[in-house]
Amino acid sequence: MKQHVLLSTCDSCHAQAQMPFEKHPRGRRDLYILPDGWIHIQGNSRTTLVFEMDLCDRCAKTVKEMAGRADLAKV
Repeated sequence: MKQHVLLSTCDSCHAQAQMPFEKHPRGRRDLYILPDGWIHIQGNSRTTLVFEMDLCDRCAKTVKEMAGRADLAKV
């Protein structure tokens, strides 16, 4: 039996996480499949995409704190 496994790598600290998942729906490239607690961020200028990053839960916590969006009950 085949099992699809997604290997995610944090673009900041290079931590890796594996998770099983169902096959990605065809034509749905707008879906980001990340492990629990991970976030996908992107920066845009007026006319173009400047950067995209996938961040692990530790790095995501830092970004959320800097943005003032951290849920302090979960920190």
